[in-house]
Amino acid sequence: MMFIYVSFFGFAVGDNGLILETTDAGENWTMNSVQLTTNDLLAVHISGGGVEWGPGLAVGENKTALLYPIVVSVDAQTKIADDFQLYQNYPNPFNPTTKIKFTIPYIETHRDASLHVTLKVYDILGNEIATLVNEEKLSGTYEIEFNATGLPSGIYFYQLKTDSFIQTRKMVYLK
Repeated sequence: MMFIYVSFFGFAVGDNGLILETTDAGENWTMNSVQLTTNDLLAVHISGGGVEWGPGLAVGENKTALLYPIVVSVDAQTKIADDFQLYQNYPNPFNPTTKIKFTIPYIETHRDASLHVTLKVYDILGNEIATLVNEEKLSGTYEIEFNATGLPSGIYFYQLKTDSFIQTRKMVYLK
């Protein structure tokens, strides 16, 4: 089975013309209601972005190439983030690992372009302890695990930074 994710939306293709769609980053999948072929599908590409997608191109065995419309119906306020979010780590206090979750919004001026994102951990004196993320990211929600093994108990800070956003939160490591 081949799948592609873009933000919260994902598409998968497989045996006997199977086409699956998700609007919640893979939590739930629905089967395309119209079977367009019985040939095995091997790859999928979806054009577009934001809350409107299409067309989709699926290719497969026996020279199968399907061009089909993608209809995604979502509540843009609940499915597409319109603001950056840096969530409180969980658990907090932690020992020795914790999860840090953040959301990069869909920004119309960027279309499908990614933003350079850094997520760093600092000690109480402001010394950089770890770089958890330092790369281009598409809009969506991400969760990173931080492992503090080898560090002393104490208060630490984690900071999410892009060209247009910066936020810092506090976390406590207890051995």
